[in-house]
Amino acid sequence: MQFVVLLILLIFTISTMRRTARLTQAGLLQAANRRYRRAAWTLGLTIWLAMGVQESALLVSGKLGWHTGLPLHLCSLMGVLSLPMLLTRRPLLMNAALYAGVPGAALALLFPAVLDTRWPLLTTLAFHTLHAGLVCAPLIMAASMTLPTMLRSRISTFRVISTM
Repeated sequence: MQFVVLLILLIFTISTMRRTARLTQAGLLQAANRRYRRAAWTLGLTIWLAMGVQESALLVSGKLGWHTGLPLHLCSLMGVLSLPMLLTRRPLLMNAALYAGVPGAALALLFPAVLDTRWPLLTTLAFHTLHAGLVCAPLIMAASMTLPTMLRSRISTFRVISTM
């Protein structure tokens, strides 16, 4: 199931990236921006919906607690920040998602740790949708940025990380 969810989100991501690039190359910047906005809303709300389903299943099963439900885990934090990242196109949020969210989400997809609830299929589907979306979200945003903008933002983010 996880591979089907990942495959669907990857096909959505790649098609969005290709269409946006083609529209940009053709000089249709407004159409490319509209295409990106629709994809950003779709992916961001899908991630939030997956988080809501997970939290609701934990709440109904009586397993919602400080250590399971709050967005203190890295993937939950990146899930909350995914929609603002996609809509505002802030390079700092994108780099945080690339450096922290993507590796964590990829590891969660490789080694899933889904909590047992009354609806294991629904919880598993939401878990994999959330983490696959976190892998795809920065890719869609990176495809809409120009190369100099991406390089400047990466250098500034590396400076922030190196001072910590």
